[in-house]
Amino acid sequence: MRHTILLLLMLITAAIDAQNVAIGLHSSSLVYLPFDLRGSQTLDSSRVMIKYNAAYPRNDVKKGKSVAEDVMILLVGKRISKFYSYGLDCMDRRKSYGVKIDVDRRQDYVPYQIYTNILNEHVDVVNRSPFYDMDKAYSYKDSTAINWNITAVTDSVMGYLCQKATCSAYGRDWEVWFTSDIPIRLGPWRLNGLPGLILKARSGNYSFVAKELRSIKEPIYKPNWQYQSISRDAWLKLEKSWHDSPYFYFTEGGKYRIFNVFTRTDYSEDWKIPYDPIETE
Repeated sequence: MRHTILLLLMLITAAIDAQNVAIGLHSSSLVYLPFDLRGSQTLDSSRVMIKYNAAYPRNDVKKGKSVAEDVMILLVGKRISKFYSYGLDCMDRRKSYGVKIDVDRRQDYVPYQIYTNILNEHVDVVNRSPFYDMDKAYSYKDSTAINWNITAVTDSVMGYLCQKATCSAYGRDWEVWFTSDIPIRLGPWRLNGLPGLILKARSGNYSFVAKELRSIKEPIYKPNWQYQSISRDAWLKLEKSWHDSPYFYFTEGGKYRIFNVFTRTDYSEDWKIPYDPIETE
């Protein structure tokens, strides 16, 4: 007896019978889906919200576009800050609470969340699992400090006088612009430790540019997902394996047949996904 399961938003079709499992994918890239936010733990209450336009490499080039875009939110509380995708959070809220939010139902939003202890600048990095591993996420903690080179070069971002600073961190060379007018030692992603808020950052195809800053009071919460604690090195190896050998990841070593639902052709062991991560070492 054959059942066909269409997982809306997941863009995955699974055909299951008593003898075998066939998984049909609507995309050859990594797809990140809305997770459940119910039962989330409140860590702090925000005082400031900074909204960034983010650009990053696509893991599946479509219509000649090699760069994807997202809007990222940095919530800053008294003890904790949280950096996350606005679009993916909206999809989570709609799934969890039925909130009607006008947001593009894409599957290539930024999948990570960064929680920073403001007192010691230690971070908790959460990466959600792609495709059908619903509510499963990988979490690692890191306390690596960034060695910044602050220059005398200045520029204006959002009307704030900013200084340029550079660093080599987590496998990338970064150029950032921070303002001492806002004495918050934070910025987008894992970039922190400067004597002022980072309003702009760039490294290769990755960039973050602040477009809004305002006072706001709302809970800084951490979802109650199925977290798997993992070392940073183990996470980097796992993420790379998803791109280098997605066939073995999705088929659990070749147990299942996997195919493209549009062309009806099977994926093979040669299937690879472009890999240009924000963090490499």
